[in-house]
Amino acid sequence: MIKLNSQGEINTKRINICTTKLTFLTKLKEKTTQIADTEQIKLLNLILNFPFKVDEFKNGFLCYAFKILSLDISKPTLKRVIDILEDKFDPIAKDKYIKENRLKLGSRWKEIASKALAKVGTKTKYVHIIKDINNCKDDLYYFVLPSYDEIVLDDFEDLKFEMFEELEEDIKKQLH
Repeated sequence: MIKLNSQGEINTKRINICTTKLTFLTKLKEKTTQIADTEQIKLLNLILNFPFKVDEFKNGFLCYAFKILSLDISKPTLKRVIDILEDKFDPIAKDKYIKENRLKLGSRWKEIASKALAKVGTKTKYVHIIKDINNCKDDLYYFVLPSYDEIVLDDFEDLKFEMFEELEEDIKKQLH
């Protein structure tokens, strides 16, 4: 177990490392002593040094990656973790996710939104959503952010978390 003194706690907060990540990293460290294959080491280094697009999700993704790798650090698992981080999703899982959770806003939506805006004018409290629809690019996926009542371009970060959950369940099934 890692013990931190007061300066260590300050440094930990400063570089934004969560306790959960440290816990899984400690478990992962035990597994890494079993690695003899240089390809596995390279794959692990790719994960540890991965350039995240959205920094606020970095700790969450690394926690999941470390949790999964503390269960199984085989090459196939390392590759699946990297694929998830690099947005290389299973096409069937991605299609299912999009169908259940996302909107594709094209010219038809814009036509409907323009008519609605002309009909109600700016008297509706959702006028900003109608304007957002008109500003959306065709053939991209969006979702409505309920807490802010706005339309947001999908970056598929939620799908990554779902894929990590599925991978963890698969590994647990294999181990039992």
